[in-house]
Amino acid sequence: MDAEHQGNKTLVKCCTVRHCGGMNEEGFYRLMHRVHAPKQIGGSFQFGSFARYRQLEAEGDAHIGDAEEGLTHFDITDYFEAGSVEPRKRARLKSLGFDIRSTAGHISINRCRSTHTADAYVFSFSYGKPRELLKHFAKQNSRPDPYDCAVKLPDPEWLADFISRTGRLLTGEAIAHRMKSISWGKVQYGENNFHYMADVPLADVVMRKRPRYADDNEYRIVLVPHRNEIQDNLYVTTNPPFGCMSIWEG
Repeated sequence: MDAEHQGNKTLVKCCTVRHCGGMNEEGFYRLMHRVHAPKQIGGSFQFGSFARYRQLEAEGDAHIGDAEEGLTHFDITDYFEAGSVEPRKRARLKSLGFDIRSTAGHISINRCRSTHTADAYVFSFSYGKPRELLKHFAKQNSRPDPYDCAVKLPDPEWLADFISRTGRLLTGEAIAHRMKSISWGKVQYGENNFHYMADVPLADVVMRKRPRYADDNEYRIVLVPHRNEIQDNLYVTTNPPFGCMSIWEG
């Protein structure tokens, strides 16, 4: 886990994330959202406050990243089994302020502080598969087991249309196992196994081409946290070979 400062932008990226299943090549799709208090996310789990984070940190359950860059890696994936949350671990998470409503999934939460950004959490999870998305993927994936699926992301135009019709924030909050390559424009992945996709009713999203960058397959995601307030400073890029998503803020 590291953070790079380039001009007035902060790049937060993670290529290898410790995972309850023991895999060390994990790609997380990342979404940055500022929270300073418990916040309901997609009906799936609830953040604890930063005080809860400090509690975890004090107990050794929060893993510290690069202190010089001010990046703290808060990894609670150890509380998760491959397909379920054990009752004991569920109770533990609940006691720490995490309201786990799903029976499966992984969470990785990172807190980033820099001179250019307010306190923010970068979070990744894999919950809440919307029905329409399931229908879309059912045509491509004959294996319903989320831990044994080889499916493609929808093409950006399809996803943008889905977002515009639903008003939901759908950013592919997926854990991507052994991803070889990513190409949003061509929807080519190599051998992938991941489950998909979070329905996060926090904002509307507009996906646009990123003409300022060389990669034609990179799209920018513009968050609209309030109906008339466009937050035009968040960018999502891919980071091969592990399929990580990197968050740019600037």
